[in-house]
Amino acid sequence: MSRVRIVVSALALIVILAASAAILLSARGEKAGTDSGAFSDERAHMESLFAGRSAAEAFGMFKNENAKLSAVDQHTSAHIFGEVLYEHEGIKGFTVCDGSFGFGCYHSFLGRAIAEHGPDVVKVLDATCVTIYGPDGTGCFHGIGHGLLSYYGYGIQDVEKSLSLCATLSWKKPIGGCADGVFMEYNFRVMEKDATKRYRPFDAGNVYEPCPSLSLYPEACYFGLPAWWATALPFDSALPQKLGGFCAAVAESRLRVACYRGLGYGIIPETHFNADAGEVFCDNAATGNARLWCREGLAWAFYADPVTRDKAEGVCTKGLNASESSTCLKEYFFAIQ
Repeated sequence: MSRVRIVVSALALIVILAASAAILLSARGEKAGTDSGAFSDERAHMESLFAGRSAAEAFGMFKNENAKLSAVDQHTSAHIFGEVLYEHEGIKGFTVCDGSFGFGCYHSFLGRAIAEHGPDVVKVLDATCVTIYGPDGTGCFHGIGHGLLSYYGYGIQDVEKSLSLCATLSWKKPIGGCADGVFMEYNFRVMEKDATKRYRPFDAGNVYEPCPSLSLYPEACYFGLPAWWATALPFDSALPQKLGGFCAAVAESRLRVACYRGLGYGIIPETHFNADAGEVFCDNAATGNARLWCREGLAWAFYADPVTRDKAEGVCTKGLNASESSTCLKEYFFAIQ
């Protein structure tokens, strides 16, 4: 893959990293529930933005206001706006949303569209994603995945149905896109209205579910697990070895690689986007090739955001010998190669 192609694809993945960070950072703080009064007030404010304005004008005002909030609040507020937008505009409002705030507007908009029109509407939405963002616009496809699972439900059969539809869409890579949205929604339930059901409990006897029960997108499933593990378990000195041990026990090699890369990728919100902390986490989680896979995931996470891109190569060089560094530098574009 050319360097230009890599950069273009990386830009398309930035919004996924932003959305993931918002979800993962908020996961630890929201399990006790949400302030329904504050939610109602924010929703009412969103409604007021549409008074006497076009949907595009309302979104422009919302973006100006929302940019002043924290990353977590930005994504959450964008979800609320997407719901209000759908109520005002219906399907035609889809073109109003954009990639701002981790594609939050798209995520909730798509969920409402699928809930009202059924899963057949995803073909129309998929074509629109390609028109606006091209075939590598994974954030838009990611939102479809969220919407599909929230429409079907959160059982294993619901995941299978959602993934079957993902397989018919334009994003064809084994990691990312629609399937990534399905697995994030399964793990974090970000579109679940009932806050008490938003985070699935951790079961020490079934740490890999739903992955062993599924036939589609196994790499994406194992890639997404470590981010959930990291929020479901105490963040302490024992966590790196515990999560590394979970990945080490994955029998199939390609899925084990995906798990370790997902560990590096998924841990950076917990380490507050600090490269040194991420490297230490990977080095404590694994040795040998597994350590490199974790570093590759971490490097990709940094590269995917222009703000932190200059840290990516350092992740693949600091503390590594020449051979290890060479391998890491070649492989950390795994998500788009």
